[in-house]
Amino acid sequence: MRARVLLGVAAVAAAGLCGWALFGMRDAAPQPPAPAFEAASDGSSPRPEEPVRADASDRPAMAELAPVEIAAVPTARARVTGVPPPPPDALVAVRGRVVDAVSGEPVAGITMGLLSRRPRTCTVKTDPEGRFATGAELSSGVVSVAHVPDNESPRFSARWAIEPTSFLATSRSAEESAAAKQPPEVVLAARAPERELAVDVKLPDGGAAAGASVSLTWGHREPPGRFRADGRCYEETDDYGRARFALFGPDAWERSFRIEADHRGTLASDVLTLDPPLGNAPPVLGLHPGGLLRVRAANDEGRPVAGVSLWIEVHDESGTVRGRAGETDARGECVFTALRSGCYAICALHPSTGEEIRREVDLARGAQETVDVRLTLAGMRLRLAGTVLDEFGYPLPGVAVRAQAAGEAWVALTTGEGGRFEFWGRPCDGVLVSAGGGFQDDRYEPDWIAVPCGTGGLAVRRLAKLEERSWPLQALDRGTGDPVAVGRVTLYRADTRGNPTAQQSFTLDAGVVELVYKQRDDLFYAVDAPGYLREQGPLADLVASAYGSGRLRVELERGFDRRLEIKDRITRRGVPHAFVAVGGAVIGTCDDKGVVHVHADAWPASARVEGAGYAPVTWDPDAAGFPGDVIWLEPLRSGN
Repeated sequence: MRARVLLGVAAVAAAGLCGWALFGMRDAAPQPPAPAFEAASDGSSPRPEEPVRADASDRPAMAELAPVEIAAVPTARARVTGVPPPPPDALVAVRGRVVDAVSGEPVAGITMGLLSRRPRTCTVKTDPEGRFATGAELSSGVVSVAHVPDNESPRFSARWAIEPTSFLATSRSAEESAAAKQPPEVVLAARAPERELAVDVKLPDGGAAAGASVSLTWGHREPPGRFRADGRCYEETDDYGRARFALFGPDAWERSFRIEADHRGTLASDVLTLDPPLGNAPPVLGLHPGGLLRVRAANDEGRPVAGVSLWIEVHDESGTVRGRAGETDARGECVFTALRSGCYAICALHPSTGEEIRREVDLARGAQETVDVRLTLAGMRLRLAGTVLDEFGYPLPGVAVRAQAAGEAWVALTTGEGGRFEFWGRPCDGVLVSAGGGFQDDRYEPDWIAVPCGTGGLAVRRLAKLEERSWPLQALDRGTGDPVAVGRVTLYRADTRGNPTAQQSFTLDAGVVELVYKQRDDLFYAVDAPGYLREQGPLADLVASAYGSGRLRVELERGFDRRLEIKDRITRRGVPHAFVAVGGAVIGTCDDKGVVHVHADAWPASARVEGAGYAPVTWDPDAAGFPGDVIWLEPLRSGN
């Protein structure tokens, strides 16, 4: 009995010791004394003594903190007011109606597919009043819309044209949601095709080829009888092996067609040519085993080379080029299947020199051919060797590195499995190396460097992996507020002088486009649209002004204003006193350095640029692209 008591006491003591070690020693700073209690004179329960209030002079001095202006921070202000900013991937609901593009009447029973980024897709069907609605199923931003053909409906068996093909769907704030219980309505115009062309695709055994990919090229016959292509579209056969093509335009019944198909990467068809007038019965396209082309890449020792970029192409009688891309595997091979007969050109990119190696082969119907590509380094020397590492020192394979030898063009190299790259060629004076110069590249150090020929052991390190951002942009007419019909948005990186060094363009469709880029501090934007002045500036300022709206908004003003440089194509110098004319009227004359500032109230479709001693050229501001501020003139020679 006594032993049990002693054990219990020891256990309690041990628990107390542990508790004191965990909690009693947690804070070594002295704690304020607990308030003392005194008994009340009336015999009531004891009450704590009043704490002694220290004078202000007795308190230790503390550094004063600067007040924080919460209202100046948009995110913090939104959280204080209880309205957090919408997340970038918020799901939104869409409602709208579909009307006929000709009559304006509602289109009932049409099925459409709505596609948003990430991607998120949903299918809707209009009611008898032409209206449709979705749940919170689509990602906020630009939503693409297309008609989904219905094989069971004679009216909607062929694909209708939907305008606009994309619209903007953004998440709303709490105030907007309270004011409008339903999302804004989107109005879409549907146009029925002027003609429907059906094609039946058959397997080699005569059965229906379901799921075959069919290509339709339309065009017209030139006077010598040569087919000239005007456009191309693709469709997939249904369960009955039939593909239906919707044809638009007043000349839909006067076009010539070329139709071809392939099935699951093994079967192919010959090219079927159709000239008007066409019969009522659908043409039949038969499939047969396609040709096979195997490309093998090896070095001087006969060992296979993996990761070689390949491109094969074939020209048809209309001049249209069809091609496929591929890459050699660990065995140095790449196989292209379901090929039609023809003369194929094979282009291989040498991974160590950046040069193109071309081969040609005639492929018969259903034949199999093998092409050997030798990636030789005979007669060359190692110009440069290095390794690309990440921010933690690990090798990075598949990184594009650009190199240029003195007097040669830039070539693109790709790092291998160990992050290593090599640049071979003839002896040269020096080599320029650039990493991370592309628009979608991360930041590397060094960004570019000049090294002597024969340098080895160059280390390129990635400083940071940049975060990818996505923002919808809306371009509006400043005067009317209507969306800009067509246009182009260019995002570019600029040097210290503001000259674009890397850029990427996005096409505006009905005034909206989804911009995808990597977050950088040196990004700028430029919006160009026919009939409007160019709008440009830092992208960060545009994003900062988009708080709470969920979209980037750019307003364009009508007019035309450009600063142009007219230069000699040979000497690269400015052409003094050259002039720019529109419709026979001169709108600007160059100064002594070949610089001219042109301004017009209306956007010119084209301008004529002339200079003494130079051949005149026609300049299209819309086709010039961005920045499009340099016009080259060809000097006239004796006898021209």
